[in-house]
Amino acid sequence: APSMNSLGLMLQTGRGGAQDLDAARRWLERSANTGNTAGISLLGIAYLNGTGVPIDVVRARELFEQAANAGNTVAMFNLGLIHQQARGVPQDYVKAREWFEKAAAAGDGLAMHQLGWHYQTGLGTARNFATARDWYTRGASHGNAASMAQLGQLYEQGLGVTADLAKAREWYERAAAGGNGAAMAQLGQLFARGRGVTRDEAKAREWFEKSAAAGHQNGAFLLAQQLDRGRGGATDFPRAAQLLLRAA
Repeated sequence: APSMNSLGLMLQTGRGGAQDLDAARRWLERSANTGNTAGISLLGIAYLNGTGVPIDVVRARELFEQAANAGNTVAMFNLGLIHQQARGVPQDYVKAREWFEKAAAAGDGLAMHQLGWHYQTGLGTARNFATARDWYTRGASHGNAASMAQLGQLYEQGLGVTADLAKAREWYERAAAGGNGAAMAQLGQLFARGRGVTRDEAKAREWFEKSAAAGHQNGAFLLAQQLDRGRGGATDFPRAAQLLLRAA
C-alpha cells in the first residue's frame, strides 16, 4: 500500500513521467481498499480538491473520518480544516480545534500551527497570546516555517512575550530559510524601518524580492513600492505596475 500511495502521488504531480490523474486515483483507491489509512486520507484530499475526480466534500469528509478514527493525523488535520473553512459543513471553530488538538497530540506540526493561530486570533476560544506562543513553539520544533514566522511576529509586537526585535529577527530568518514568504517580507520591513537592525533599503529590497519570488503577495506589494520610489535601487515603473496588479 505505501508503494501504491507513492505511485498515486507521482502520477498526480507528474514526477518521473507524464501526469495521469485518472491512474493516480486508481492507485489511491487500491491502497484505500487495503485499509491503508494514508491511502484513505490521500483519496480524501483528491475528492476535497477535485484532483482526478469531481469535487465531493461529503465523500472527502467520510474518507477523512475513516482514516482519522484509525489514527491518521493528516486526516485529523484535514477534518479540522473542513470545519474551520466550512467546506460542506457549517463553520465550527470549536470542532476544528478539537480535530487539530487530536492531530497535534499525535505529533502533527501543521495542526500545532493552526492551534497557535486559533489562540492568537481568538477563533472559537478566548484569545491567549501565551498559549499561541506555546503552540507555535511546538510547531516550530516540528519544522513548521509558518510557526517560526508567527513567533517572529509575537516577539516583534510583544504579544504574550516581552518585545525583542533580535529574537523576532532570528525567528524570521529561520522561517525564511524554510521558504516562508511572509517571514521574508517581515525581514524586509525590519531593514526598511531600521527596527533592531541598521536601516538598509537595499537589504530590504533583497528580502522583498525573495518574498515576491516565493509567491507572497504582500512581499510583491512591498517590492513594488521600493521600485516605484527608487528605494534600495533604481526605479522600475513597469515592473512595479506588474507587481501591483499581481498583488491586487
